[in-house]
Amino acid sequence: MRYILIVILSSFLSFCSETKPIGDIKIMDPTVTKDLQTLSTAKIFFGHQSVGYNIMDGVNDLIKEAGNDSLQVIEMKKGTELPPYYFAHARVGKNTEPDTKCDAFAQDIHELFKNNLDMAALKFCFVDMRADDDPQQVFDYYKSTMDSLKKQYPHTRFIHFTLPLTTIQTGWKVPLKKLLGKEISGFADNMKRAAYNRLLKKYYKDDPIFDLSAVESTYPDGRRQSFEVAGKTYYALIPQYSSDRGHLNTLGRRIVAKAFVHVLAQTFRSE
Repeated sequence: MRYILIVILSSFLSFCSETKPIGDIKIMDPTVTKDLQTLSTAKIFFGHQSVGYNIMDGVNDLIKEAGNDSLQVIEMKKGTELPPYYFAHARVGKNTEPDTKCDAFAQDIHELFKNNLDMAALKFCFVDMRADDDPQQVFDYYKSTMDSLKKQYPHTRFIHFTLPLTTIQTGWKVPLKKLLGKEISGFADNMKRAAYNRLLKKYYKDDPIFDLSAVESTYPDGRRQSFEVAGKTYYALIPQYSSDRGHLNTLGRRIVAKAFVHVLAQTFRSE
């Protein structure tokens, strides 16, 4: 009995150390201002769902803080007229049905933008990949869609997104569940997302990739929010970045938006 109590206490203390404190974070800096200015002469389309709206809210936050009104963020709707340069975005497809997002994204590229884009990106949501889903099947459909678009629009750079993560269960029950071999909330889902992300990063290693999962799981000082299963390390969304275990709060959206804007600007400058 004494040994079991020691193991439980040790596991609990180890788990508590996995959720790390966050100090003061400085988001705005000269790099952000420069990146926003770079994108003000680009034509961009971003297809997404709810976390995408979080990210675009973050982009608008940065624009306001930088005092840069030259980058025009536009939510695409029926009949929307585009200015010469824009950062357009739109809701695409249905959550839990990633194939519909691929189809809607391709349709928007064909019908709304045709051959008038510098960059485009499609983001899946965390609900598009959970424990019971097949990463290979989802990736194969995405790959087929994107490879077709790349052939049809060779002058458009397609930026690939890793899947967003969710937080993992915390509290005193976690070390007990580990000891008893029971499922811990968030582990299996994030492991499947990691499998999809490995497929994407391997196949598109020569393309621009926005590693959303890495940004969501990385603290400002470089530490990662992680967990281990069978000796392998996996990553999770930092709780302080989220409003509900999956969507981004004000801090999280600004951190992600800063990283996304930087990848877009780097890609545009490389043209």
